[in-house]
Amino acid sequence: MFNEIFEFIGGVIDDTTQLFAEVGTASVELVEGLASDTADGIADTFDTIVGDGKHSDKNILERAEYLLVPECLKENSLICHAIHDHVTPKKGSILRCELACGLADHTGVYIGYDQIVELNGSGKIKTVSYGQFLSSSSIKTGISIYVACDKDAIPLSDSSIANYAKSKVGQKVNYDSASNNCHGFTSECIMQSNASSVLFHELESVISKEMNYNDDIKWRVWDK
Repeated sequence: MFNEIFEFIGGVIDDTTQLFAEVGTASVELVEGLASDTADGIADTFDTIVGDGKHSDKNILERAEYLLVPECLKENSLICHAIHDHVTPKKGSILRCELACGLADHTGVYIGYDQIVELNGSGKIKTVSYGQFLSSSSIKTGISIYVACDKDAIPLSDSSIANYAKSKVGQKVNYDSASNNCHGFTSECIMQSNASSVLFHELESVISKEMNYNDDIKWRVWDK
């Protein structure tokens, strides 16, 4: 009788040991599977953010922008400094900077050698430096000068635009923020004829049509 009891207890112990072994193996496999899936998920997320690295416009922060930055802040100067590629304008590129904390914009034409032609609020068409274009007025509150680019962040340019802008330097016009402003002057330089564009979005349309085959444009920070 005692032998039967010992055999029964021994069988129970063996079964229990086997059960724990199977549970332990399954647990290890489960944990390993979860770890593998988590690692794969992190890798996929990283690949999504980083991209294939072939285009500089797809750097980590540029891609992560859509996950981390609210839509209303994506064109803010500080945000652009952090998330966007910086570029170098070419002769005939169109430039802008922020006015009144981003409530408006000032635009001009890059003519090379760090020189920009602008129409200022006094009605003078003049050549200014990087610093003068960015901060020569108390209402110029931006920390960046932006360059109009195509979808791949390549600066749009045309040397004839620069030449036209230079030909206007020294002239004085009847400046009017509502009918004859910097955007109108910049549009005129692009079209090389009188232009009716006086709003910033109208100028963007001119840039798109005349310089970028009607494709959307991107503004990228001047690399200084």
